[in-house]
Amino acid sequence: MMLFQWLDRFTEIYNNDPHSSLKYVTPLQAISGLQEVIVIQRKDNMVSARKIRPFPTPKLIRERLS
Repeated sequence: MMLFQWLDRFTEIYNNDPHSSLKYVTPLQAISGLQEVIVIQRKDNMVSARKIRPFPTPKLIRERLS
């Protein structure tokens, strides 16, 4: 009986944890077709964040220090 409980728990954890091979979405999200939507939303969020706070390039660092 404990084996079946463990298998049920493993399946639940496996399906609800993000996987690196799936671009850090859960298998359930990938199966339901949400993977592409999530990845696009993440990219859009990064673009917006970079506009607010740009990546510190050497030029920006020099400008801030002077």
